[in-house]
Amino acid sequence: MKKIFFLIGLLLSLTFAAKASAAEVGIQDDASLIDDSVEAELLEKMTTEAELLHSGIYILTTYDATDDNQTYSDNYLASKVGYNNNGIVLVINMNIRNMHISTSGLMIDFWTQSRLNTTLDEIQEDLKASQYDAAVTLFTERVSKYRKEGIPGKSYHISANGKLVIQKAISLTEATIAALIGLIASGAFFITTRLKYQLKLGNYHYDYQENSHIKLIENNDQLIRSFVTTRVIPKPPSNNGGGFGGGTHSTGGGSFGGGGRSF
Repeated sequence: MKKIFFLIGLLLSLTFAAKASAAEVGIQDDASLIDDSVEAELLEKMTTEAELLHSGIYILTTYDATDDNQTYSDNYLASKVGYNNNGIVLVINMNIRNMHISTSGLMIDFWTQSRLNTTLDEIQEDLKASQYDAAVTLFTERVSKYRKEGIPGKSYHISANGKLVIQKAISLTEATIAALIGLIASGAFFITTRLKYQLKLGNYHYDYQENSHIKLIENNDQLIRSFVTTRVIPKPPSNNGGGFGGGTHSTGGGSFGGGGRSF
C-alpha cells in the first residue's frame, strides 16, 4: 500500500512536469510510520504546493544506518531534483533517532533560519511523543505557510522555469511621484515661511550681533578613582536535542540549507 501511494504521488507530479521539472512530490515511508489516509491527504497538498513553488517536496522515513543525517538528506534531495534545483525534504531516521530538513534552490530563501528552527522544534516534540502523523502534517503545513508569507524583506516573483526573480523595491513611477511630492512640500514650506516673516529676498539681512548671545562658563572635573567590573558571559545553550539549523553548506556538487534535531 505504501508503494502504491508513492506511485500516486509521482503520477500526480507529472501533471506539472511541463511547468517545472523539479516540481514533483513523494512520500517514501520505509519505516512505516505514516497512516495511509494521512499519506494520501498529504500527497494532494504537497502536489499543490509543488506547482506553486516550482519545487520538489518530499518526505522520507527510514531505518538506514548513517552517522550523518545531513549528508544523507542532502543526497536524497539531490537524487530527486538535482543539484541546486528547487526542493525540500523531511527525513526521519528511526535508526539514529534524528530528523533533518534539507532545502535547495529557492527553498533556501523561503526557509530562513528563524522559520527552520521553529519548525524543527515543533516537529521534534511530535517525534518525541511518537506522533508521526502530526510531525509530517506539520511539515507540510509549514511549506504552505511560508510560501504564503513569502521571502522576508524581498519583492519577487517565481518565473515559469522556477527561477526566483527579485524585483526592484521602488519602481521608476514611484520614484518620480516621490520626487514631485518632495518638491511640492519644500516649495510650500518656503512660501509659508517667507509670508510669515514677510521676508524680502535680496535685501534681507539677519543682525546676528544684535540677536545672538553667548556665555562661556569654565568648569574643571578631577578624576578621583575608577572601577572596573568584570563578569563571565555564559555560552548560549545548545539546541534542544543536539540539533542545528540555518545557514548554507555544500554537499557533493550543490549548495543546501536546512537543519536537524535528535529525538
